[in-house]
Amino acid sequence: MAPTAPARILLSSDNTLVGCHIISQVLSSRISIRVVDTTQAALNTVKRVFSDVDEAQLQLAVVPDKIAPGAFNTALNSPDIQFDTIIHTISVDFSVYDKDLTGVVRVVGNLIRNAADVALRVRRLIIVVDGSRTPGHWPGQSWRRAAGTANQYNAFNDWWTGIKQLEDYLRGLMHEAKPHFDLVTIYAPTVYGPLMEEVDREVIYEAGNGRIWDCFLNAREEEELPPDDLYYFIDVRDLAFATIQAALVPEASNQNFILCAGSLLSQKISDVLRARVPGIPGRVPRTRSSSAAATPVPQRIDSTPASAILGLVRYLSVEETLSSLGQQLMACAR
Repeated sequence: MAPTAPARILLSSDNTLVGCHIISQVLSSRISIRVVDTTQAALNTVKRVFSDVDEAQLQLAVVPDKIAPGAFNTALNSPDIQFDTIIHTISVDFSVYDKDLTGVVRVVGNLIRNAADVALRVRRLIIVVDGSRTPGHWPGQSWRRAAGTANQYNAFNDWWTGIKQLEDYLRGLMHEAKPHFDLVTIYAPTVYGPLMEEVDREVIYEAGNGRIWDCFLNAREEEELPPDDLYYFIDVRDLAFATIQAALVPEASNQNFILCAGSLLSQKISDVLRARVPGIPGRVPRTRSSSAAATPVPQRIDSTPASAILGLVRYLSVEETLSSLGQQLMACAR
């Protein structure tokens, strides 16, 4: 069936990196979008990135408390604007998913109820889940020390168990609410990729990018390589492409998609950065300790549905992902 372009999309995002790339994909498809976030500061970043976009194409709205009753009603229920697609992005560190998911589920449940009540033309809700681990979940520790601690358990198993549990929760919310729209879920492992805003110390830590900075570009070459992370990765641009395709393609209805561009281990990150990013003498650890245990190969991720339905037939390579990102991050050192 031929793709059907939405008339207007509402995006609720808690991740500027992923959110801005989705906005870019939406606007390039000539679709209007309203972006909601909890703070005006976050929306100001969006406004700065897309400063040349007309307000008719890109609107911004603050939703200060996404779990408050009717929190999304005003943003969704404009007399002159009718939304037919909602995209909600989530960043979840599944190494602590038992603590994280309560808040996640409450927000999504509220969004489903609000859309069911006031957004009667909505036909699809798309939930995008970034599984990157972030330094915010390691209180009192530097990212580098935390990375060593993280190797004591299998990060992939935590992510795999977490996304299955979250999928059950989300489908349960839909079953309970019985809304007039369908649900599409997209799960990503560690997300890396170029920033769309000015590089500063705050934005570099979004998704998996902070690990590239702290554990590689901001580390000395004589240091040992950090332990491997979640094993699998995806470029943020591929994640954004899959998201807009999920809004366009009728066959995506009520499907769940797991995206994966392949493995990305610490040695590969080091090799690519050293080969592709200029101006890093003395930086980027070269090798791991000879006594370090090899990372076990987890089960293979089946991304066939993303290729067959969403048209994601070629993922950006490690080199394509890290070359541009590394050059951006090095701007922080100058």
